[in-house]
Amino acid sequence: MPHRLRATFSLAFCTVLVAGCAAANDADEEGAPQAREATQEVTQSTMWVGADVNKPAATTAAWLDASKQFGPWRVRRSFNPNLPDGIGKSAAADDAKNHLVSFLSVKPPTIDGVAKGTYDTTIRSLAASFPTDHTTYLTMYHEPENDMGGPTFVKLFRHFYQVAKAANPHIQIGYVAMSYQWRPGSSSTKNPDDWWVGANYTDYLGVDDYNEATTSGRDNAGNAPDFQRWYGWAKTKNKPLAVVEFGRLENPNDANARGNDLLATETYLRNKGFFMFLYWDATGAKNIDWRLSDGPTGDAMRAIASRGRTGW
Repeated sequence: MPHRLRATFSLAFCTVLVAGCAAANDADEEGAPQAREATQEVTQSTMWVGADVNKPAATTAAWLDASKQFGPWRVRRSFNPNLPDGIGKSAAADDAKNHLVSFLSVKPPTIDGVAKGTYDTTIRSLAASFPTDHTTYLTMYHEPENDMGGPTFVKLFRHFYQVAKAANPHIQIGYVAMSYQWRPGSSSTKNPDDWWVGANYTDYLGVDDYNEATTSGRDNAGNAPDFQRWYGWAKTKNKPLAVVEFGRLENPNDANARGNDLLATETYLRNKGFFMFLYWDATGAKNIDWRLSDGPTGDAMRAIASRGRTGW
């Protein structure tokens, strides 16, 4: 969910789950499996396309209605501001029965409690409840750069990853960054590797990217300074990349502007091998309404969705 947004900078981004890509080598960890960097061009069927929807409600039914209008989408992004002990008690409870791929974010009651093992029983229970017959995605404390330092997050996330993966190895668990905090000159990411959880503790790297600009200052993933700084760091980690939230606004002077931003971002992400592109079809911080509209924007999203990965 967008916590802080900016006018000229934006972020949207995430890596690629390429079949056969092994886990990456981490200079700080002995025994980390060697990864191969994908060199083949990614075709249209290899990138998941989806969205978050929170209006008129943050429900599966509302998501399905939006998907009928702008999709078909495959991945449903959802959020719990707490740490449920089962997927049935989470915002993703109805995903599987509606044949949707879940991407759930959760937050612990306290930051320090995760690394101390306070919530291990709950984490195990949640992870064990996730489906094992198809891929699902899970993260804890997305956009952490806004709320804590890198070393604190690394301790939290490493422990969460180990406990959850031991309970259910089928879940794909990854660190989801906030592009705004990766803008050039940002003090929170002055030392980017402070945020590197290590190759053995993340299955992918994701990013949330927004731009509030309507006329001047517009951008897409290919030329957004904050997104590009994050991508420059993330691509060196040899992990699949994903854009887990993406938001752009209409231009009152150019009906094609937002659709063009979406299409340019899709092309960029495919060329760079990202495995996922999720749009924030919802409202967010400062009551900004990022929801898609019909016309050129809707046409662009429907075209992107038509090229998305299908099945499980």
